[in-house]
Amino acid sequence: MQPGYGGRCNVLLALGLFLGAAATCCDDTWFQRAMAELNGPYKLTTCGSQNVTLKMGNAYIHDWLIHCLAIFTQIYARKILLPRNTTHFMRMGVLYHSSVVYSKCPAIVHLFKLLESEVVLLAALPSLSDATPWRVRSAVLEEAASLAGETEQYEDSGYTTLERELVAEAKQRLRRFRAYVQAPGSWLQPSWHGDVDVTLAHLWHVRLKECRLPDTNFSIGEMYGSRKNWMAVSPPAWEEAMLLVLLALKSLPDDLRARVRYVAAGGTLLGLMRYGSGVAYLESDLIDFVDKDIDVLILADSASDWWDCILAIQSFLMSNGWAGCSHAIRDAYTLPAGRQLAELGGASGMNLVSRGVSELVCAFYTTDHSTLQQALVPFNAVWIQAFHADGLQKGRQAYRPVSFDSPEVSVFMSSSACSGSGHCFALPHFPFQAWRGRLPANFLRPFTQCLFTPLMPHFAEQLGSNAFTVPCPQASLGVLRGYDRGELWARVEGRPCLALPLVIKHDRVNNNDTRRLQKQGLSPSAVKHVMQHMERLEKSGGINLLEDMKNCTLQPDGGYRVLASIFKGTTTGEVDCAPRVSKMVVDWNSPERLGALPVSTTSEAYTPVH
Repeated sequence: MQPGYGGRCNVLLALGLFLGAAATCCDDTWFQRAMAELNGPYKLTTCGSQNVTLKMGNAYIHDWLIHCLAIFTQIYARKILLPRNTTHFMRMGVLYHSSVVYSKCPAIVHLFKLLESEVVLLAALPSLSDATPWRVRSAVLEEAASLAGETEQYEDSGYTTLERELVAEAKQRLRRFRAYVQAPGSWLQPSWHGDVDVTLAHLWHVRLKECRLPDTNFSIGEMYGSRKNWMAVSPPAWEEAMLLVLLALKSLPDDLRARVRYVAAGGTLLGLMRYGSGVAYLESDLIDFVDKDIDVLILADSASDWWDCILAIQSFLMSNGWAGCSHAIRDAYTLPAGRQLAELGGASGMNLVSRGVSELVCAFYTTDHSTLQQALVPFNAVWIQAFHADGLQKGRQAYRPVSFDSPEVSVFMSSSACSGSGHCFALPHFPFQAWRGRLPANFLRPFTQCLFTPLMPHFAEQLGSNAFTVPCPQASLGVLRGYDRGELWARVEGRPCLALPLVIKHDRVNNNDTRRLQKQGLSPSAVKHVMQHMERLEKSGGINLLEDMKNCTLQPDGGYRVLASIFKGTTTGEVDCAPRVSKMVVDWNSPERLGALPVSTTSEAYTPVH
């Protein structure tokens, strides 16, 4: 092999393709291209992974770089061979070490920078439709164009044929993906539906399916890593965030308030029913931090109403000190979700499209004035729609969308799969998995009234004697028992009562005073303190959990042993292997691999009670 720069880069690119190859792709043209490059210097003639440290001059290209190069198989040969999170961190590794990588092969940095622009477009696509305001789509296009513009410095007339082909292919994909963002199609007929490049990229290259909202640099990923430890640490921060969220919802324009409704959900609903807040001091060294974030469900009949609502919320929150908001899609564009949709489509005989669960995610950063600790409070709003049962289609219950105010409403769904003819089917996704994705209408409406009564003196003074009223589900106790696969009750060992605290170990335990709940339990006086909160809510006309106290098993002295749960509600199953693609059609039942997650269109065995 000639020692020039171009020869070295060809070997690196080819080695990346080779190391990422698997038995199913040995006959692929890109693999053959890699073989041709590598047979001379390395005599590598079989398909499979190798542990190679490549020496170039006086420098060694260590394993981390070699394995990063395997991404080229996934990105450019469209042979997806690594878990999605692995590809994300490898990509981040190459960009973080870009100066080192550039010194060995400038084309690699060039290609990865183009990929960053591609990922911005692809991440936003699941959220977009023609109903998405142009200013949202324009912001996505501008961010992608800015990243693509940074690659101009890497253009090199000395690129080899292989490098030029890879760069040309990346630019061609960018043009195609930009066109999809400009004209994304309707919610149920996206313009990019059926594009295998988009499908496979969503499965493995795009870690978060999110569309950053205009005028913000906020990304959902910022809230995790070290910042995850900032959650559930500051009672004042949670109550301030809650107050601002309620003000944002109550300040929606009149015409918009007629088109949408909101209702408390999840841990927020539990906290309001137990304390009138999401947090309470039980004794001098005990805090029940019920939830780390703020959860609501938003009822909207159309994607345009949903977008109008969340943009109005974002505008209010950002004008009051929030970091920003992003629109996210969950429970879609994964291999399990793809298989699930294909099974449902095959059973119903219809070509179905699903966007998964649409969610607004916002972040409030502040500092606790007492402890000077940094605090983070997320706000999550999930879009749900009303449906009417519309008979059976090949043995499957079909539904049609109706207005949430219609007397025909049978169920509410956060995720559905619909055909072009308007037939829809429920998908057992967050947060209604326990109901197979179909929350009965009488669980939710007519709404009842929760009260938000802040415990912090400053916020209590702001409200005076007027507690904030918050719409809550009609069957709030039943909703709590099954919400998010029964995380708070149905899937907790022993199914403890909801009226008294439960420590959920994977979550809500960043506060040491909350951790002590499990170790110490509640004294008789602490139990009485919890009940006094609920009695106060009862007298003020707010729903509460006093009725559930009969389900609590108290100790002989009147105390209570606080239980802990390790059950995680929503999980994201990543897989290691790609589905086969034949004649531009994805076979969702391939490949079979050891340890693959079982996928079923049925839900948990637990059936919630009213």
